[in-house]
Amino acid sequence: MGYRGSGGEPPPPNNGGGGQFKKPPYFFGEKVKGQKGPELKRISAFKVGVGQKDVPVVGLDLKLDYAVRLHPRFKAAGMHGNYAVCISKTESRGCPLDAALNEEGGRWFLVGTVIDRSKWSPPNPSAKNKGKVWTDSRRLLLIPRNQVDEIEGVVQKVGGFRGAKFLVTRKSEQISSRIGTTWWPDGKMTEEQMKGAFEKAAANYGLPVEKYIQPFDYDTILKGKPFEVLQKIAQEIVADASVVADDAEAGGGDDGDGEPIEAGEDAAESPVSYG
Repeated sequence: MGYRGSGGEPPPPNNGGGGQFKKPPYFFGEKVKGQKGPELKRISAFKVGVGQKDVPVVGLDLKLDYAVRLHPRFKAAGMHGNYAVCISKTESRGCPLDAALNEEGGRWFLVGTVIDRSKWSPPNPSAKNKGKVWTDSRRLLLIPRNQVDEIEGVVQKVGGFRGAKFLVTRKSEQISSRIGTTWWPDGKMTEEQMKGAFEKAAANYGLPVEKYIQPFDYDTILKGKPFEVLQKIAQEIVADASVVADDAEAGGGDDGDGEPIEAGEDAAESPVSYG
């Protein structure tokens, strides 16, 4: 049948499920072994949902002397959840994203690597992933400036970060810290225990377990993009900001992990506590 009006014929149905939720184009990644050869695996930052309690986490690495400036979770190319390293401190011309995001110098973080033992499934899975549940996900830990002392206290309390187990809780306020406001020590794992516990997750990820339980190569994954590339991204950010019906104003978007962006969550960061 024909359709009147400007809509025209309806689009074809989306049978794949996950196809309508595109991933943001600017992200951190590392090369792994894929089914068809080497592939770039997307790296997600560790996050605890607002009000979420007792998220099981295992520490792999914490660099108390390694800092990075980022522009996190910005909207570009029509999608939220993009990440980019701010090059304002290393590029004489500055960082093009500073002005585009009104975020001078980016946001400062210490970095680490953790295993997130919580279970999750994509909200709109493709046919091949329907019914699957993921766990033991390797995550990039980004520690904001005002949580450094508290996290360092946690590390000292448990006698080192590597292999330390925690139950992480986040307060119910949306402005609370994304990495949790309470880290309760919950024991330790040996190297052999970690190899045994994370072998399946490592295989699914595309790395030998010995490599999977090592920290990310921060120098590689957190390398800043060239000035000209960031200029292009800045133009996309400005173009998105000019759209009247912005997704953020309409109630948030995807933060890159299949979860909605929480309004105002970065207005403040609550300090972490520990048992």
